[in-house]
Amino acid sequence: MAEITTTTNSALLKTTYDAEFGLDPTEESVVASWIAQPVGATAIGNVLTLRKIAAPTAQTWSAGTAMLPSGLTGHSPTEAAVTTTLTYAYVMAEIDEPAMTRLVDDAKYRAGLRKQMLAVVNAKVDVEICDLFAGLSASQAGTDLDDTLLRAALKDLATNAKGKFKLGETAVRLFINPAQVDSVLGISTIREYQIRGSAGSAPSGQMVNAYGISFRETGSLEAAAGLHNNALILPDAFALGYNIKPSALADQQDGLVTRLIFRTEFGVCEWFDSSGVKLPTTA
Repeated sequence: MAEITTTTNSALLKTTYDAEFGLDPTEESVVASWIAQPVGATAIGNVLTLRKIAAPTAQTWSAGTAMLPSGLTGHSPTEAAVTTTLTYAYVMAEIDEPAMTRLVDDAKYRAGLRKQMLAVVNAKVDVEICDLFAGLSASQAGTDLDDTLLRAALKDLATNAKGKFKLGETAVRLFINPAQVDSVLGISTIREYQIRGSAGSAPSGQMVNAYGISFRETGSLEAAAGLHNNALILPDAFALGYNIKPSALADQQDGLVTRLIFRTEFGVCEWFDSSGVKLPTTA
């Protein structure tokens, strides 16, 4: 008697596919929305140039000092401008029409592909901003982010940013690499929420505010020279300008191929070094 097997029945077997397309993880954009976009930064042309006015030092006048200009100490402005050149980032995919006509759920596939492509272009902006973190002058380094490192960084920020930063009042954000999530969740000022039972308790997994700092983890903060340059910043530590915000071009038909392109053109630069502190960690 002949045996019926999957091999003998191979021509009759049917493969069923899920109705949805799963999406591989892409890094979300969390940094760009925090960074300052100065007036005029929506069409920056060839180079983004930001002007700064230096802060003078007040002089003391005393009786007997001449009131004429010749007897006064003048302030010689040392103004500065920071600039950045442009980055044009894109991602392209070509869809073979004969292949797509045989894909019953073509529309779902294209929707998923477009979503992935837009996410990648958005993440590129974050990557370029995070690359600037290493250039901040103020620094508090350690193996891991801990309570002592946080407080030291806040002290530096309060010292350097002066009137721009008021402890407990001014919004400040700490961008961390995912490798530091476990360390941050272990900081005592965050864990004590577990005792109070309010937002940010251990079961919620929320990195709630500590010392007025809001935390955001981002995989766009890549390692450089063995360090993750986490950064505690005010929005004007860096500046961001666009010629083209992340978006899609119209679908392009070329013979039997449909070309999809998402792109952005932008410029980033450090604006006020005094508005940021880097926290390089080795872990």
